[in-house]
Amino acid sequence: MDYESSYQRRERYFKEAFGKKYEVHTDIANCFPSIYSHSIPWAIVGFEKAKKQRGDKFWFNSLDKKIQNCSRKETTGIPIGPATSNIIAEIILEKIDKALKRKYKYVRFIDDYTLYSKDETNAQNFIKDLGNELLKFKLNLNIKKTEIHKLPQPLNEEWIGRIKEILPKGKPVTSNQISDILDSAVRLQAKHLDGSVLKYTANALIKGLDNKSADAFVKYIIKLVYYYPNLLPSIKKPLELFPETRTKNLKKQIVLLLKESIAYGRTDIVCWLMYYLKYFNFQIDKRTANMLIEQKDCLPLTILFYSPEHRKEVVKFAKKIDKQYHYELDNYWILLYQIYLENLIENPYNDNVFPILKKNKISFVNIAK
Repeated sequence: MDYESSYQRRERYFKEAFGKKYEVHTDIANCFPSIYSHSIPWAIVGFEKAKKQRGDKFWFNSLDKKIQNCSRKETTGIPIGPATSNIIAEIILEKIDKALKRKYKYVRFIDDYTLYSKDETNAQNFIKDLGNELLKFKLNLNIKKTEIHKLPQPLNEEWIGRIKEILPKGKPVTSNQISDILDSAVRLQAKHLDGSVLKYTANALIKGLDNKSADAFVKYIIKLVYYYPNLLPSIKKPLELFPETRTKNLKKQIVLLLKESIAYGRTDIVCWLMYYLKYFNFQIDKRTANMLIEQKDCLPLTILFYSPEHRKEVVKFAKKIDKQYHYELDNYWILLYQIYLENLIENPYNDNVFPILKKNKISFVNIAK
């Protein structure tokens, strides 16, 4: 279960948009975190029957209870990622489809909706009716991503064409070209705030790098990552392929950015920067390690655990976690499991989950050398 590919989207557009005048696009706001567990029985047997048939003896209520148990008995939100969550979401969203498809012909990919319409009134009514059906299950439309466009519409954003025009065709990119192309991308990015322009450009440039241009690429991208953290994965391949890019100055920049990101609690950036430091044998200094421990952020602490010079302090932190307070325990379960995997603490839970994971040699970290 996944979103459609660019090829599928193009083919669908050619087929469904023919003869139509308007395109509607929308999605559900925070779909998986917003799913209400009690709405599962509503979708399975209907609102009235679910209200009358209460109790765990009915299988649909038992399913509701098991979903709650995934989140410490909270009734709002289901885990993001597992296939089981996709199935649960489909149970509810298919019920909404059943109500809407009597009147509208549209396409849904998970929580993403597209409809082509011959008139604007029908397009507006679709948004209204979809919103009302979602509300019955305590879900909401994402207003920021709800749009009606008059057809025809280009298949790709305008900026994609602009970037393709300035990318070198069939030859390696030079250092000067790196700066010029990324300068253009920064200007375009100012008009498209979701970060897609720079990410697309960076990934396109990677294919034509050599020793010199890779160095220029990494230097340029690293100065942008504080503002656009989604660019951090883009420097992984150049750093791996061209060891010359892994300079002392780069390490200083990473450490400086790391300290700044720790102070502002930007976990996504912190984890990527720590990954690079560890992966390329750049040691994390004691002051930075202390900042990470004081921040008490689970994932950075888990990565820090795999720095031998700081392992003792991380284990010391883990042992102070209140094992009787389940919310705090769950906040650090990955850290606790990785330490348990190394036989440095006892199983903090009163169940066999950790032992089973350990028996099957499961690890959630893969940067230890």
